[in-house]
Amino acid sequence: MGEKRLDLARCPGGPAWAFPMGMAFAPGGRRASGPSSPQSWPPPLPAGRVAWGAALLILYSLGLGAPFVLLALGFAPAQCSLQWLRSNGRRMEVAGGALLVGVGALFVTGRWMELFRPLQRWFAELGWPPI
Repeated sequence: MGEKRLDLARCPGGPAWAFPMGMAFAPGGRRASGPSSPQSWPPPLPAGRVAWGAALLILYSLGLGAPFVLLALGFAPAQCSLQWLRSNGRRMEVAGGALLVGVGALFVTGRWMELFRPLQRWFAELGWPPI
């Protein structure tokens, strides 16, 4: 038994084919692991329930693809922010490093708790975190 592969270069491209291709590859994808694993895949269906199985597969595919579609839709508007981050990245690294050094110095000298205690009281009054 030989390995068979799909030649994607021969498949039509464009947004109209993205959804059917996602449905075709969804059953072969690796299942999620962890506590949500049983909820991440539809249960086996009895014979004669093809329409219900197709509906579950469509919903499953939408659930997998929705985050990627939303990311793609937000990518173009985010280019301005990304450009700002690219041009100011080094300054942000230096500022973050200075803050880490400053907080570390406060920890070593024992002054951090004096500065943090009012914030702890405020959190306690607000009942935060809500555990």
